[in-house]
Amino acid sequence: MLHNIIVPKEIFKTETGELMVWTSKHYVPIETIIENRILMGDLHARFTHREAH
Repeated sequence: MLHNIIVPKEIFKTETGELMVWTSKHYVPIETIIENRILMGDLHARFTHREAH
């Protein structure tokens, strides 16, 4: 599932604070895109594994 999430702009240093997050059917994040990061452009991350602490 694709979710659009808005967080404070200062957290990821973006103009809008908007993130796109793909999750599994159980809402576990799988992949994310942070667009228009100030001075860096777009950031694309894919999560490969999880660990419980």
